[in-house]
Amino acid sequence: MTRLPSLLVPAVAAAGLGAIFNGPVAPAPLAEAQALVDLAPAGAVVTLPRAVYAAPGRGGLRLERAITLDGSGSIIRGVGFDETHGPADAGDRSALVHIAASGVHLSNLVVERAPHRGVQVEGSGNLLQEVVCRDSWSTCIAVLGGADNALIHVEAHNSRHGSGIGFGPGDEGGRGHLVLRSVSHDNGRRPDGRKVPPVPGDPAGGGNSDGMGTGKACSDDFPANACVAYRFVENLVYRNADDGLDVTVWDAEVRGNVFWDNGPEGRRGVKMLRNGTALIAGNVAVWHDVGFEARFARPGRIVHNLALHASNRGIYGTGAATAEVVGNVVFLSGGGIRCAAGCTGGTNHDDPAADPGLADAALVPALWRYDYPAPTVQARWAALYERFRQAYRPQPSSPLIDAGAVVEGYHCPEPGTGDGECVEWRGAAPDLGPFEAPLPAPR
Repeated sequence: MTRLPSLLVPAVAAAGLGAIFNGPVAPAPLAEAQALVDLAPAGAVVTLPRAVYAAPGRGGLRLERAITLDGSGSIIRGVGFDETHGPADAGDRSALVHIAASGVHLSNLVVERAPHRGVQVEGSGNLLQEVVCRDSWSTCIAVLGGADNALIHVEAHNSRHGSGIGFGPGDEGGRGHLVLRSVSHDNGRRPDGRKVPPVPGDPAGGGNSDGMGTGKACSDDFPANACVAYRFVENLVYRNADDGLDVTVWDAEVRGNVFWDNGPEGRRGVKMLRNGTALIAGNVAVWHDVGFEARFARPGRIVHNLALHASNRGIYGTGAATAEVVGNVVFLSGGGIRCAAGCTGGTNHDDPAADPGLADAALVPALWRYDYPAPTVQARWAALYERFRQAYRPQPSSPLIDAGAVVEGYHCPEPGTGDGECVEWRGAAPDLGPFEAPLPAPR
């Protein structure tokens, strides 16, 4: 996969989150962790003693200064909720971890059983890394307003009635947030895989449980779209009860992600609402009703994506603006590519019945599990992402090879390794689809 210097992951000594399941961890009241945080001045590095920190009925851990907090693989555990009736204290809207500052770096922590949100981030320039949030009643990780917050190698799953990772405009809108090489799955579902039952505010049961997304308030409550220039890069998003990614963002970038088996409510791999110019590039969407649905308000770009097993249509541009649609591959789907306002661009593989010659188009990722024994989110993500890359690369005889064209602002201008800021390609031209064919074996 292409390495981009602008997205390099900051170094962090991962504690091994998988290890917390393999041995005893001492219990402790959350007040002990809060006391350590409260004593730390801005700029300090705080390491929590490894423990299961039990939160009281109301409130959670609150960070109000720019510190680095290493959880050491600890768990912060809330009081939970009744699966049918919800939290016992319905008036408690606090998060188990609330970042109410700018410049916080939070790592190596598990947050679980939140009666509302698991992690809430406000402010700007915050970083979450090797953080797992699971089994919350509402959205697991919520970023509200601010600018340039980054979620790198985080995992969010089994939020009952919200998204795994969600963004809202806050009081003044949000700008420049990044979700990179993270995983969001099974939101809107119980741990046994069953979709959650309807409750007040969620009459469909998981009806708004996307893997990742933004609230519609990003545009609905403002005269102009208040969420600008968000990036979702190389994430794994699957088995969420609504859509994989559902965003209302001006100038969004959705690149190199893999979406599969999201639904049965929305059943879109990617759904973009009321967007300005947007780049949807190098993604994979498997087993949806529509692989990629873009409602562009201004001309956008849908380039070098792969849609497989889309029962309705692989790529659907439904907005009032035209879309540059080039280098995409649609296969084993009910319909190919359609743009309501017209598609522009070059060559696509747009015959859902014509075999594009992928290494393993019959792959059934819906049967896969994510619980690899690797001890970190980063290692588990890498193992699964590589399986997709190997399966969906063109075979040596594929008609996709050298059938594309260089897309300005996406591909490197020349073949070869490039400068790291662009997508590399080989041969006479880029291959169609998100992945290049492997180099021939040396003789």
